Amino acid sequence: MADVAKAQAGLSLEWRPIRSHSTTYTGGPVYYRNPSSLLYCSCGDDVSVVSTTTGAETRRLGKEGDGMFCFAVDSTEQHVVTGHRSLLLRHWSLATGEELAA
Repeated sequence: MADVAKAQAGLSLEWRPIRSHSTTYTGGPVYYRNPSSLLYCSCGDDVSVVSTTTGAETRRLGKEGDGMFCFAVDSTEQHVVTGHRSLLLRHWSLATGEELAA
């Protein structure tokens, strides 16, 4: 009865999301440098790059099936190196998200 009264008063009974949030951190290494307002964190086997101003994930770096356990961001924040359980190091471009070398 109360729901009907609310609907008649102009309140909606249905809610639709305007934006959703996905997992961006699952434990492990985190890197943050204030001037860029970007947070780098491990998310499963990937590195997730999140804007601290909007909360949106701006880039995700990783290869499926190759467990990443550590990463490092260079001082210019142009490149990331990831270390994997297979003992492989991967070099990534943050501008394009492409793997530059393995």
